[in-house]
Amino acid sequence: MISLYLRPDKTQVVKGKIKKDKTISISDATEIQSYWTALTAQSICEENLHDLSNLFHEIKSIISTSYEEFYIVLPDSLFYMVKCAEFMTNEDFMHSVRKETNKKDEEVYYSFPITTSPGSQPKRTFFAIEREIINRLLMAAKEENITLSSIEPASMSFIRCCASWPEEHFIIELFGDQATMVSYSPVGGMFSLKAPISKDNSETANQDINSMLALHDYTAEKVFSSMNVNIPFTIFSEDKDKNILELEAFKGRSAVAKELPSFVEANIAPEYHQEWMIPIGTLLQNYEPEDELYATLPSFLQITTANILPKEIQMGAKFQQWKQLAKRYSRIAIFFLAVITFAEAAGTFYFDSICISPQLQADYDSAQKDSKDIDAEIKLLATAKKDHEYPMEAFKALMDNRPNNCGFSSVSIGSNGQTKNADEKWIRLTAVSTDPIVFQSYAAALTNDEMFKNANISKMDTDSSGFKTAELILGKGKVQ
Repeated sequence: MISLYLRPDKTQVVKGKIKKDKTISISDATEIQSYWTALTAQSICEENLHDLSNLFHEIKSIISTSYEEFYIVLPDSLFYMVKCAEFMTNEDFMHSVRKETNKKDEEVYYSFPITTSPGSQPKRTFFAIEREIINRLLMAAKEENITLSSIEPASMSFIRCCASWPEEHFIIELFGDQATMVSYSPVGGMFSLKAPISKDNSETANQDINSMLALHDYTAEKVFSSMNVNIPFTIFSEDKDKNILELEAFKGRSAVAKELPSFVEANIAPEYHQEWMIPIGTLLQNYEPEDELYATLPSFLQITTANILPKEIQMGAKFQQWKQLAKRYSRIAIFFLAVITFAEAAGTFYFDSICISPQLQADYDSAQKDSKDIDAEIKLLATAKKDHEYPMEAFKALMDNRPNNCGFSSVSIGSNGQTKNADEKWIRLTAVSTDPIVFQSYAAALTNDEMFKNANISKMDTDSSGFKTAELILGKGKVQ
């Protein structure tokens, strides 16, 4: 997994992998130039698209990107809305977006990462962003053959990486001449405010910051009746503006620097942990509710990914990644088959070139006359043939019968050393889709294929990203 935090002053790049023990190992954390101008240009043109494609091209030149998924983080300043409201239907939500942004439905992407219900009336937090920005990144990634799996706001990535869900978090992003404040409360969700900041004069800057903080505290008190308005802010700013944090207005409202959670393994000095929490936080989307990341999650709070990409694009990315991994393992299998074939050929050539003594030849001729030994060899060969699991043929049949909007998260072919009812549990797979009805269609199609028998759905569930999953068990049919 590779994440990119696209800031106005630079681009942070992180590469990591979730291990079997549920820790995440960060192997790379580096910075490259900013691609902000190409991303935020008023209109898309061939030059801007080429510049964004160079973003992925540059990353390819510094770290290995083969078979990796990409996760992009954008500053909250790019989002039209970061808002929490009482639970509403999607139609009511889109009406609210149209009213506040004057944008048509087809011009906006959105996500609902938080639902909280401490009382009788639940609240949802939603993020909305201009589709044009997202589409630029999708086109640039496609140009460089990159699997783009997620795009989400910086605030949600940071809060996820803090892994302290019962606590309130206030964040300020100081980029350019604008401050974006994002506040999180476990009982209400999230909201954001934007305010201009003058950096030319310290007195003016102090006034702007004081006004901004007063507006935030007033809004927080209105939005979250139980919020503590004196919570300090975690501040992110451009490197050249670090001195602004020394202004009088920020004294007493700057939070103690955060550190990475214990399940993150990274060769980053503690004093720089907070600086890298946003690009690392987005890589934690794949953790499950029972993992340590959510150990402190209150029972009234539901957290999902803030991935702004539509479900069909997310599904396409998952399938593309799975297909690339399948190709990779197929290449490895072909390589080992070639090695085995070469070894057999070399062995045959070697033994054919050996001169056999008359005595050894006589012993061999005598052994050939022993019918019991011959019968035993034939029996062994028959058993070996029977135990062949036909993985390539089975995999092809699974792909041929797969509906268009259905992918896999895991596939296991063979008895795995078990002898009892081995043919009845020949294949186990986990299917993924946005529509659970697809699973029934898939099971029916597999049952009708003579290669399989008794395709059963043993379990259906919903994963942490909101996708529907189904575990299927298939028996062995007629294979050749």
